[in-house]
This record gives sequence, C-alpha cells and structure tokens, in this order.
Amino acid sequence: MDIYARQFCASDMENFGDVLYPILLDRIVARRYPESRIGKYAFIAGDAPLDANYSNTDIRSLFGGDIKPMPLIIGGGDIIRTDDLTVAGHYRSYYPNLIKRQKERTKPVLVGTSGTMTFTVHYYYTPTPELINEIWFKKELMPPCEFSFMLSSETCPAASKVAFFSVGVPFEIDPKYHDLVKSTFDKAACIYVRDGQSREKLLKVGVANDIIVAPDMAILVSDLFPKTELDNLKSEALSSIGFRGDERYFCYQMSQAGVDNIHQVARVLSVITKKYGLKTVLLPLGLCHGDLAVLQAISSFVPDVARVLKTNNMWHMLAVIAHSALFAGVSLHGNLVAYSYDVPYLFTPLDVDKITGAMDILEIPPQCRLKNWEELQSSISSLLESGETIINRSGRIESMKKTMAAVYALLDSISQPSLGVA
Repeated sequence: MDIYARQFCASDMENFGDVLYPILLDRIVARRYPESRIGKYAFIAGDAPLDANYSNTDIRSLFGGDIKPMPLIIGGGDIIRTDDLTVAGHYRSYYPNLIKRQKERTKPVLVGTSGTMTFTVHYYYTPTPELINEIWFKKELMPPCEFSFMLSSETCPAASKVAFFSVGVPFEIDPKYHDLVKSTFDKAACIYVRDGQSREKLLKVGVANDIIVAPDMAILVSDLFPKTELDNLKSEALSSIGFRGDERYFCYQMSQAGVDNIHQVARVLSVITKKYGLKTVLLPLGLCHGDLAVLQAISSFVPDVARVLKTNNMWHMLAVIAHSALFAGVSLHGNLVAYSYDVPYLFTPLDVDKITGAMDILEIPPQCRLKNWEELQSSISSLLESGETIINRSGRIESMKKTMAAVYALLDSISQPSLGVA
C-alpha cells in the first residue's frame, strides 16, 4: 500500500521547527512507501520560508470545487489550540504587504458614532494583531472552521480521514470548547501527540479515541540527515559571518521573551567564549518570534566573539546546530535537534508546558534547563566541561524508536490505494 495524502501545518511560518516537519515526513514516507506522495498545505500558498525547498498550497482550496477526498495529516507542532489571535500574530512578516494591499483597495471602516461625531479606524495603518486576526487571517487564510487546525472528515470535505501528527497542546482548553475538541479528535483516524501533558489535556476534555504518546518527530533528524551530509553547509554558514569552518563554536538562540536579559547574556557570552576558546554563533531560529532583532542587540555588545548568522536557510541552521559544541536557547526544536545529534543542550528560561513535556518524555536531566538567568554562566560552563558524559545515547535511541513507531502507526492508519495527485 502507498500513501497519497495531504499535510496541513504551519509550514508557511518563518520558524525553523515548523518548516522542518514536512521535510522529515517526506524522508520517512520515501523509505517505507517509495511510490507515495504527500501534498503540503498551509495558510499561505507559495514557496515555504527558509529555503525549505518545497511549496505549500492554500488550505482553503480544499473547501471549494470538486476536490477528490484524500487523507489529511494535521501537524506537527504546537497547533492544537484555540487562540487564533496568537497564531495570526506569528505572521507579522506578512503585514507590510497586507498594509499596502489594504491601502490600495480599502476605505476606512466605521466603528461608531457619538452625536455629530463619527469615529472611524484606518485599520490598514495600524495592523494590530487583533485587526490582523479579524480582517486578514480569519477572512483570507483560515479554513472555514472554528479554529485553524481543528478539522475532521466531516468539516473538511476533501479529507477522507484526518490524522494528527506529532502535535502538542500548549494550553489548557477553555471549557466552552471541550465539545468541539472532543468531537474533532474522536473522529480522527489516528492521534499522535508529542508528550504526556498534551494527552492529559485531551483526556480532560473527554476525548475517548486512542492517543499515541511519543517524542516529537524532530528527534529523528540525525537519522534522516546524518551529520556528515551537513559538513559543507556548516562551513558555508560559518564563513558567511567571518568564522573559519574548522573553528570550535557554540550556538546561542533567543527570542523576544528574553529581551530584558540582553546585557546579562552578552556579558556571559563574552566570559564563556574567552574561557573556553570558543566562538559564539547567535542563531535566529524563530524569525516570527523576533529572534533576529534580539540577537543583533546582543552582538552589538560583543561583536568580536558573538556574531549573528543572518540566514534565511533552514539547512544552514540545521548544520550549525549539528556541529556545535553546545546549543543553548529557548527554541524547543533547536534543543531537540541538538539532542538528536548528541550535542549538549540547554533550555533557557521559558515557563511553557511544551518544554516541560519534552523533558519528561525524553527523561532530560534537570541541569539541561535553566531555572533563572542567573544560572546561565555556570550552567553553560558545566555542560561544556561535562562534554560526552551528559549525553545519553542509549536513551536517545530508544526514544527515536518510539517516535518512528508512532509515525509508522499514523501512516499505516491512512494508507490506501492511489487516489491521484495530492
């Protein structure tokens, strides 16, 4: 049997982890189902960001015309959520074109009157997340459903089956949406969540369907893209910022969430690089989360030892992490990729369920997560000095087996004879 299906995820977002999922799934499918094809769907049609080398089709196209039904794979990522306002905010890089387009074709919108005064809002001049969500994201990009990724074979006519793939549930689900979530997931052909806390949240809303719990698919990257295949890409990336390809370095990533700690981080990086004879590659992975601006600010304080890799190429990002002496950052997928390649890693402070969930399911030791920023220097030093002793290869291999089994179970649940072009 082969796989002819469609995959819907946030692969149009300028975020390393989100564009990585379709690439990893393609590699696995090619191994087991060599004649298969999985079409890629997202909110915004066109080439995927970060030079990912694939194109997305508009998800709304599955809701109009004579579309042949096929299985729909939803995921991966932190996408089982009911806060589309936040999701819309991650598309801020598209705002300038939106503003220009709205200026060209839209008149001011009447929002209220008081006596003889009329109040209007020129929403195209101030694209706040709220206005983006209501005027652009929901009306032009979202499929016709309650929430972005909450689809079933009943709500999406082009989906013969729906399977949820390496998904996370980042927040507790509002009780008023419990019935919707339960109904959606109980109709699914397969549910594979990436950590135990996501499963618990689905059970809490009453989901009765079987739920497979296995680590995030990103941990398979070292098996699908061996480190040796990335040597030249690493050298290209380092030379672009004036570092030699054979220099020893570590990666540091930061989002807007850590903006209040820029001076402290710069000081620590200066101390670490001098103490251990390292260079620091400041690596923006979440452009949609403001990584680049924050890391540029850090670099301005220590330009000689820490330089920003201003790349829009996810292959450079992958290669640089895989060959680094250490990865430190808030990015879940940055840390998971480091884990996969047996690179020491450190989660910097961010109190979110997905990091706790990843640490629990992978049995990551507590010293790999900062409790506060004051521990940054001592924690990096400890990990650099521990080196190989912090790596649990046998544990990683077992986790990878569980993840691969979950992926195959999902694919088997939707395998079917050819139905045509996906």
